[in-house]
Amino acid sequence: MSINFQKKSNLLFIEIATLGAILSVICVIIFYNIYNFIFTTIGTAVIKKAEIACGCQVGGTATNYTLVGLASLLGLAIITTLLVATAKTIISIIKTNRLLQKQKLYTTSHSQRLAQVAKQVNLEKNIIEINSDQPLLFCHGFWQPNIYISSAVVRAFSHSELQAAILHEQYHAQVKEPARLLLIKFMSAFALIPGIAGLTKKYLSLAEIAADELATNNFTEKNHLASAMAKMLEMEE
Repeated sequence: MSINFQKKSNLLFIEIATLGAILSVICVIIFYNIYNFIFTTIGTAVIKKAEIACGCQVGGTATNYTLVGLASLLGLAIITTLLVATAKTIISIIKTNRLLQKQKLYTTSHSQRLAQVAKQVNLEKNIIEINSDQPLLFCHGFWQPNIYISSAVVRAFSHSELQAAILHEQYHAQVKEPARLLLIKFMSAFALIPGIAGLTKKYLSLAEIAADELATNNFTEKNHLASAMAKMLEMEE
């Protein structure tokens, strides 16, 4: 089976992760310089007062102070963006964990149809069924992702549709998509930087196409996944 889209998705994620690491390092360096500048400025002010008191010449020019001020404001803006990105990522984790903890209260043993499909794709231990009438089907977990599916979805899907939908989520579990999405969430705070928004959107699209590629046997068996997606949309509406 061709893994062209899987390779593209993985390579793009590596690019985004590298860019995120570079931006983080830049922010740390700027933060250190601002921190150092603030305390240096305080020390310089004390020295200037001492120089004035003794009648000494005070150094520095208005232009230098203006440039330093502009650089500090730019640095503070970047640091603020980093803090916002971190906050958004933490909030996302908290919200997801709350939702998951709530749904875990209704976990149940696999229904017969789900048990058959899980055995066919060798995911008996990685699929969790939730006794709920809500249309739930998602992958969650940072180190060892599991696939969560509601009983309503199991009842609504045919055997082939259920298998295709689970294979789609299996791809996300294999590449640890939930952990990747945290980085995408982090990077979205830097959307004002040209190219960042385009990269994150492109990755999200490629990740879904790569999952479809796996679920449809390299796009040769699209009908089951397409009908599963249509039913899911109907249930959500």
